Amino acid sequence: MSDLTLHFIAGFIISFAILMLKKPVMARRPDWLVLTAIGASIAVAVAKEAGDYFLHWGTAEIADITLTWTGGMVALACVALYDWIIYVKRRG
Repeated sequence: MSDLTLHFIAGFIISFAILMLKKPVMARRPDWLVLTAIGASIAVAVAKEAGDYFLHWGTAEIADITLTWTGGMVALACVALYDWIIYVKRRG
């Protein structure tokens, strides 16, 4: 598995785990929770790349940061779609 794939998966898992902390209300997660989930995936990506650059853990790349927060955004889209589907089923 490539490094970029692992970054995508890590961003997905981080955001998904945070988004699952609170149940949706009217097919929406609280805004603070969404911001926390996406912010956490970005913060972890930046911290990891800072470690790569300053502590020489590996090669620092912008693509790693991009794929990590993209994984977080995909997790958000999946959770939002799931919440919407459940909301529509309960209404109708």
